[in-house]
Amino acid sequence: MPKPSKMAGTSVQGRYPEWQPLRDLVGPYLADWFMWMYEIQLTDGTRVHAYKHIDTRQYLHLSEDGRAFFFEPSKWYRRVERGYAVSVVLSYWFRSCHHVDRIDEEARHHDVTMARLDDLRGIDDDLYPDDDPVVTDEALMDSD
Repeated sequence: MPKPSKMAGTSVQGRYPEWQPLRDLVGPYLADWFMWMYEIQLTDGTRVHAYKHIDTRQYLHLSEDGRAFFFEPSKWYRRVERGYAVSVVLSYWFRSCHHVDRIDEEARHHDVTMARLDDLRGIDDDLYPDDDPVVTDEALMDSD
C-alpha cells in the first residue's frame, strides 16, 4: 500500500527541542539561525520538528529521519525534497549581500565546512511553488 504524499498532523509538544535533524541538514552554524518551535505527529506516526528561521521567519519542517515537509493550510503536511525546502527558507537570506558576507566570515570560525555553505548557496533560486518538486506516492513507494 503506497504512503500518501500528504498527511494530517497535530502538535504533540512544544517543550523539548530536538536539533539533530536540522543540524544534520544545514550544519551547526546555520542551525544557530533557527528557533525550534514545536513537534508534530503525522497520521502515520512520523515525528516532525518545526524550525523557524530568525530572519526570514520561514519554517522548515523536518522529520527525525531527515525528511522535509511543507505545511499546507489547515493541517496538512506534504513531503518535499530537502534541498528545495532549504531553498524556500533561505534563498532570500542568501541573496542578501550583508548576510552572505556575515555567513562567509563567521563560518570560518565555526565547525561548518565551506562546502556545506556552497552546496546550500548553490540551490537554484528560480525554484518557486509553481515548479514545486512534490514527492509523489510512486516516489515514496520506490524509497521503501
